[in-house]
Amino acid sequence: MVESFRVSRGLAGALPDRSDRTQGALICAVLGLAVGLCGPLTASADDGARQKTPRASGAAQLAQAVDSKPPPPGKSPAYDAAFAAMQQDPGNSDKAMRFAEVAAQQGDYEGAIGALERVLMFNPDLATVRAQLGILYYRLGAQARAQEYLSSALEKNLAGPLAGQARETLTLSEKASQDNRFTGSLGLGIRGQTNVNAAPNNGIGRILGVTLPISSTLRRRSDGNFTGTGTLGHVYDPHRTDGMTWESNGFAYGAKQFNVDELDTFFGSIDSGPRMFVPAVSETFSIRPYVRIDDAMIAAQNYFTGYGGGISFNAPLTSQFSLNGAVEGEYFEYYRDNALRARLNDKTGPVVSVSLTPFYAIDDNQAVALITRLARIDANLGYETAWRYAVSPNYYVQFDPGWTGQTWRANAYFAHVRTDYSQADALVDPNTTRRDREWDIGASLAIGLTKDWSALVSVQQSWIDSSIPNFRYENFSGQVLFIWSF
Repeated sequence: MVESFRVSRGLAGALPDRSDRTQGALICAVLGLAVGLCGPLTASADDGARQKTPRASGAAQLAQAVDSKPPPPGKSPAYDAAFAAMQQDPGNSDKAMRFAEVAAQQGDYEGAIGALERVLMFNPDLATVRAQLGILYYRLGAQARAQEYLSSALEKNLAGPLAGQARETLTLSEKASQDNRFTGSLGLGIRGQTNVNAAPNNGIGRILGVTLPISSTLRRRSDGNFTGTGTLGHVYDPHRTDGMTWESNGFAYGAKQFNVDELDTFFGSIDSGPRMFVPAVSETFSIRPYVRIDDAMIAAQNYFTGYGGGISFNAPLTSQFSLNGAVEGEYFEYYRDNALRARLNDKTGPVVSVSLTPFYAIDDNQAVALITRLARIDANLGYETAWRYAVSPNYYVQFDPGWTGQTWRANAYFAHVRTDYSQADALVDPNTTRRDREWDIGASLAIGLTKDWSALVSVQQSWIDSSIPNFRYENFSGQVLFIWSF
């Protein structure tokens, strides 16, 4: 069953896919967008995509729902018409079911619950209605009530797709009732690139302002690698009335090259912080301050360590539109390890970034997003100090082709990254300040194989232009990854 992209779900809305956050992080990592677009792979980017379990409603809200008193009309013509039809014929189960469907689609879970409870008054043995009520109570965060209805529906030999959804919702509801919840994934696959070492086009470079052919050992090389990934998320939920939780996330990525061993790579990231809801803004608006640490290694040598933190927000504004973003500061320490990276420490310094991502659900199965990011890089030396701007429109579509019985998700995107450095590098060209312009186009397909297994297939073409020929290059990459989620 396909999960709706909308913020609010209808009666037949599917359940959250545990691989969503995994695939988002992996696409950033393996397609090379991490520095320009994705920023923190497990914090602000993840906050925008993650579907949070709603907070438990107060007793008054649930009492209103059970008493079958929907809120007054005015949401939409379809809502008003269904509400009026139900009120004119209160004993008609079909009209009550119709109103419940429309109300749930528009986010009025209390109204939908009230209508379905009314149906049960006349037909208490309807397993389908009990299952739908259980799903709605789960969406409201009333887990005890959700489990009661879902269990009773399954005991009545509920059949068809709704039975599978009821069983999965019951499992999620039981997990949501726990103080500690864990999710994660492990992935393994292969990746290939046409220019793995980002060598300049045409085999030329510039030294002291003079353009010369570069050494054959530094020219463009194609290669593949074995890729491994892992994610782990933990939520501590003390079930406070204000809904606050504590979230921690870990992400790891490793690549073992087939031939170019000096580019074997490892990257790891951990973040942790509370998620707090702000009722003064809206019932669903949340902010999350966090601390984070990153570490990268190349060829088994330390490349950089980053430590800092930030604050992200998640603002579902309507059933179709949400706004997500983050402000982050992190200090990166780069390590000099050999002659090829003799000046690496010149990059050391703080990076401050601001990201903003509006997300719009076109319908239940299509969505668009615009990822934007602005970063200020303050390095030890001016020729590594820069402003970086990134923008990436994305299109998402999900569907069930019927081949595997699971959801497939596709993503197509375009990205532009602009980097303007502050000073010229005297060793490269004392008269030219570096300006980089990058264009990326790519697509990915996440294939649901089973409940716990998926395959991620992705491709990307990159073009990088620069005022310095040393940094002009092109690269095509493609990869296949098999992911186990838990």
